[in-house]
Amino acid sequence: MPQVAPFLARSLTGFGVKDLEYLIDNDPWTEVTLVPGWYFEEELLQFAWSADCWRLYTTWMFTYAGLGFGELGVSYRFSQPVVELGAYLRINGSFALDWAKLQLGVTVDPVSVYSATAFDFFGLKWEEIGLKIQFSQVLIYSVTRFDLSGLNWIKVGFELKF
Repeated sequence: MPQVAPFLARSLTGFGVKDLEYLIDNDPWTEVTLVPGWYFEEELLQFAWSADCWRLYTTWMFTYAGLGFGELGVSYRFSQPVVELGAYLRINGSFALDWAKLQLGVTVDPVSVYSATAFDFFGLKWEEIGLKIQFSQVLIYSVTRFDLSGLNWIKVGFELKF
């Protein structure tokens, strides 16, 4: 398992791009969106603290119109096999609940599987199931998201490192 710094402070500024939060999530699929011009689009601030078993973080996204979203999260990690249980909360720009998410992940090298369930005030918002297989410098992954209306999207890919 890679060594994680105990404290992290990060700031990203988007000039001509938006969706900066996809640069800092653990998903290898990066969906930064180009926008016309080179003016300010987003400012992302993230602070995290990690210990051997705990991880606490907060992420704040600001746009030219003000607060885009704020996210708070905490997770606890058991070792051998690695089992991570987390709870996350996202508020939108008007400080109302966007979603609350529970996530359970299990890693038995070289395979990682996780399930995330998000809720809002009306009930289930979405369910996401992910699978990653990493060996040597190759990563193969799949993520599926669905809600009560059915399948939303599927991401399947691979990553090679040189």
